[in-house]
Amino acid sequence: DLARRGGLETIYFADMESDADWTSGDGDDQAITGIWERDDPNGVYNNTIEVQPEDDHTPTPGTDCWVTGNDPPGSNQGTDDVDGGKTTLMSPVLDLSGQGGVTVNYYRWFSNDTGNAPGEDPWRVQVSDGGPWQPLENTLTSNRSWLQRSFALEDYIDMTATVQFRFIAEDAGAGSVVEAAVDDFSLTGYVTPVDSEAPVVELSVPDGGEVYASGDEVTIAWAASDDIGVVQAELRLSTDGGQTYPELIASGAFNGEYVWLVPSLESGSCRIQVTCYDALQNEGDDASAANFAIQSAVGVEELPIREVMLAQNFPNPFNPRTEIQFALPHSQQVVLKIYSVEGKLVRTLASGRMPAGRHTVAWTGDNDQGGRVASGLYFYRLDTASSQLTRKMLLLK
Repeated sequence: DLARRGGLETIYFADMESDADWTSGDGDDQAITGIWERDDPNGVYNNTIEVQPEDDHTPTPGTDCWVTGNDPPGSNQGTDDVDGGKTTLMSPVLDLSGQGGVTVNYYRWFSNDTGNAPGEDPWRVQVSDGGPWQPLENTLTSNRSWLQRSFALEDYIDMTATVQFRFIAEDAGAGSVVEAAVDDFSLTGYVTPVDSEAPVVELSVPDGGEVYASGDEVTIAWAASDDIGVVQAELRLSTDGGQTYPELIASGAFNGEYVWLVPSLESGSCRIQVTCYDALQNEGDDASAANFAIQSAVGVEELPIREVMLAQNFPNPFNPRTEIQFALPHSQQVVLKIYSVEGKLVRTLASGRMPAGRHTVAWTGDNDQGGRVASGLYFYRLDTASSQLTRKMLLLK
């Protein structure tokens, strides 16, 4: 995408008004006439058919292109066309490392059907990333005009520091007339930013010393910055004082805060860790500076519930049992179901009218038929009259 790659730009352009390190000839060329040269082309005609172009493609004041032998003005066709084998035009070696979405564009002229044995001689264009040559064009069809051709290079090669192109015109048959020309070659693409810096993350809530009750709504808050932008955050819970963070609370494109429904557990050694990722998947993290506590909601004054809430199951991943908490601001119809990643219903955990307040439902990895389900990713969905909330969980065996 544009945000990641930095914008479309012209990576390379050659209007052929100078050599620009383009060269004529390959090691196995055999042609004895019609060798590639850079010049102001002279038109060659077969009666009224223009076999070799009179003008290059570049707008005035441009004059030059690469052409297979530049016949003198007024020459008959066949005076300096390709004879005796192939002739090859080589581009310079181009560094495309760090590029993305690269397209090659060029204009070419090709004629092979105005002499003897018409339509038997090929026009070929190939590209290499330092390895074998890959075909872009291989045709026997004439097109006596400046025809633009474009190809997405990532369909053919890797973007390396040793990319090269070659254009081949060939007299492969008997006594034919072959003329070709190339002009206005360009590469366009996206430059991928070079970024090795991890996002800077600072967690502010919870930072240690807090006491929460199971079922509380806690706004986890953090700040994150990065030179190419933070795109994703992952929140995890530790119950062993920050030694490990096995429980995934949530992950997504959060903008500095996440409302967490505190799970049903008791521990005085809890910490939260926030990990942020930039567009190139560099990561930075921060965690609570000290432990906070979660205790039973019994005897604790609860905050009013203002909207339907669905908490991340805990523990997660789990085996064999996990708990799902949800909260209702008023009595209403509720359906809580578990689905496979294919969208197939696995288990209905709750269905019916439930009172306002916080509710906890356990799942032990079974389906509606009482059988055990396989390890893997599952989704649980809470449906009410006013909302539909979905989260995912991981069963490991």
